[in-house]
Amino acid sequence: MKWFDLHCDTLTACKEQGLPMRSNQKTQLDFARLRGAGALAQCFAIFLDRKACDQRGISPWQRYEELRDFFFEELKKNSDLVCRISTAEELAHAEAAGKTGAILTVEGGELLCGRKQLCDNEKENSETLRGRLDRMWSDGVRMLTLTWNYENCLGYPNGNAGGLKRAGFEAVAYMQELGMIVDVSHLSDQGFFDVMKAAKKPVAASHSCARSLCGHQRNLTDEQLRAIGENGGVVGVNFHAPFLKENGVSGSVEQVARHLAQIMNCAGGTAAALGSDYDGIPEDPEWGGGQGITRLIEALSRYFDAETIDNICYKNALRLFSQ
Repeated sequence: MKWFDLHCDTLTACKEQGLPMRSNQKTQLDFARLRGAGALAQCFAIFLDRKACDQRGISPWQRYEELRDFFFEELKKNSDLVCRISTAEELAHAEAAGKTGAILTVEGGELLCGRKQLCDNEKENSETLRGRLDRMWSDGVRMLTLTWNYENCLGYPNGNAGGLKRAGFEAVAYMQELGMIVDVSHLSDQGFFDVMKAAKKPVAASHSCARSLCGHQRNLTDEQLRAIGENGGVVGVNFHAPFLKENGVSGSVEQVARHLAQIMNCAGGTAAALGSDYDGIPEDPEWGGGQGITRLIEALSRYFDAETIDNICYKNALRLFSQ
């Protein structure tokens, strides 16, 4: 039973807690559980919290390099289970070898300039932004979430009135030129529509749910879902209970199925995917951590036919990354 998850924070959680990524009892996901549950591919996010970086006296870019190097070291230690991939061909080879594909992503665009306000030299700003995106691309980063929960040099997060800044528009254009997926999860409503107007290629909302079913500001409105469908993009359903149901305490299969159905109703059958947010959410859903994904998939058969489940579980995400 194959599956492809668009977002987890396991990389960052393991680094912060000094845990091995192969197997441990403290995170919701690890390499052994991914392989045991038949994961085709897992996106591992480098999570950048600008305030935490400020407290440590390091830049978001330095934090990125720390986490990237840790991830590469863990992959080398566990090459029997996982394989770092950056192309569809590499993923096919990993699958043939019985390994899970590990895709590097970044959550938080502040690493492209390192501070909320850019300097006055527009040429210098542009060179820094493009140079860092070039380096990230060569490192294998294939998706960037533009904002987390704070304003940064690219734009404004959910719950704010502002949209993309000048650097945000430039980042979107250059990311799409490279082939890096623009991720609109966490972005403000205005920022979302700014991206959709600028985007020439499909985008992702890697870990978001439907706002018409649960009014959390992190979720996407039906209008936003329709826009992603028209763009050819993909939405990964987040397993965090308060995003699935207002005042929710544990995600259920029924809640996930409702959000998946709403995404498909608005955006079409090629738009729905999985975006667990494991190790970025405090509670386990009713099917448990990463090892329980197979139970979720089996239970979804009560709501969807086999072809739809395959689309949700891996084919839609695979199409997006292959493009």
